[in-house]
Amino acid sequence: CVCRGELQFASRTQLSFLFLLLISMAAALFTLLSVLPHLRIDPNTISVSGISSGADFAVQFQIAYSQSVMGVGVYAGQAYHCAVTRFPSDVLQKCADQPPRTQGPGCSPRSAPCVGCPPGYTLEYDHCKNYPQWVNVSMLADYTRQQSQLKTIDNIHNLTRARVYLYRGTKDSVYLPGSVQAVGDLYTQLGVPASSIHFEKNVPSLHAMPTLNYGTPCGVDSVYAIENCAYDGAGVALQHIYSNTLKPRANTFDAGNIYRFDQTRYFPATWPGLADTGYVFIPPQCVAGPVLCRLHVVLHGCSIYAGNPAVNTTYMLHSGFNEWAQTNDLVLLYPQGGGYPEHARTGTTQQESGCWDAYGQQPGPVDGTGYVTQSGVQMQSVWNMVSALAFE
Repeated sequence: CVCRGELQFASRTQLSFLFLLLISMAAALFTLLSVLPHLRIDPNTISVSGISSGADFAVQFQIAYSQSVMGVGVYAGQAYHCAVTRFPSDVLQKCADQPPRTQGPGCSPRSAPCVGCPPGYTLEYDHCKNYPQWVNVSMLADYTRQQSQLKTIDNIHNLTRARVYLYRGTKDSVYLPGSVQAVGDLYTQLGVPASSIHFEKNVPSLHAMPTLNYGTPCGVDSVYAIENCAYDGAGVALQHIYSNTLKPRANTFDAGNIYRFDQTRYFPATWPGLADTGYVFIPPQCVAGPVLCRLHVVLHGCSIYAGNPAVNTTYMLHSGFNEWAQTNDLVLLYPQGGGYPEHARTGTTQQESGCWDAYGQQPGPVDGTGYVTQSGVQMQSVWNMVSALAFE
C-alpha cells in the first residue's frame, strides 16, 4: 500500500480524542442507521472494488466469495496470496534484521507464515509490488485451487463468470509494471475468459483513483489519492463489471443518501482491526418499492479511510462511484479501516495506517493464516455487512 496522509501527534491519547471528535462531526453529516437494512438486492449483481490495499483485499474477497461476488475492480492491486508466498527468485531476509513494524510474513507468531520460507527467514517486503518479475503466477493459481478443494473459499469454477477490471497509472511508483498484470494472469489461469478482463494501463496517473473532473491534476500527488485525469475510473469499471448495462451517471448525487452505521455489529469474535463506523449509499428507490437493486462494495486504500483527519470522507464522496449509484439502482457499501488509530492501538505500519489486510497481519483466533479465506477476520466482517444488506 501507499500510506498517504499520515499525521504525527504528541500522544496516542490526543490521537484517540481527535478520532472521537471526527466521529461526532460525521454524526452531524450522515444519518445513523441502527442496523444495516435488508434491501431488495439482485444476488447476481454483487461486486467489489478497491484501490491499493483495498484492491489487494478486493481480489481476495471476490475470489473467496466468488459464488456471490460476480465482479471486481482493481485499482492497483496485487494477486491473491502473493504477499506471503515465496517464489523461486525471491531473496530471503532474516527476520532478526527486519524492523518490527514492517516485518515480512512468518516473523511474528501472530501473523501469517511465509509459505516456503525456512524458520527465521522471511521475504523482501512488498516483493509482489516492487519485484513483480519474481512472481510465479502458476504457484498462486495452484494455491487458490487447493483452497477451493479444501472449501476454505467458494468453488473457483464460479470464476468463469467473473467480470474483472484492472487499472494501473503509467506513473504509479508503488505498484510497479507487472504487479497488476499478475492479477489478470491469475484470473486467466483460474478460468476467467479474456473477454471478461479489461486492463486500463494508459492513463498518466500516479498511485491514485482517476476521475473525470475531481482531484489534483493527473500525475500530481494528493493526500486523497484522487486525480483529475479526465478518465472516469469508477464508471469504466462499473460498466465493465455490469456488461455495459448501466445508464449514464448523474452530474451530482444526493449526499442525503449516505448513511453511517455501526460496523462492530458485523465483527466476528476476534477484533478485525477495522473502524467502528462504516458508510453506505442507498438510493431511495432501493429502500422501498419494487426495484431490484445492485450492490457494490468500495474499499479505500491505506490512510484514505474516513477517520483520518487529513482525509475525512473525501475519498468516499469524490472517488466517482456515487454519481453512478444515483442513476442505476446501485447500493454502495463503504466499509472502513482505521481501527488501530481510532483506538490508539499499536500495530504494524499497515495496521496503523488503516490498510486492509493483504499481508496476513491481522490475527484470527490463532494467527493470520486464513486472511485470504472465508475465515479471515476482515473477510468475515465485510461479508457480514454484505449479507445484512442482501441476504438477511
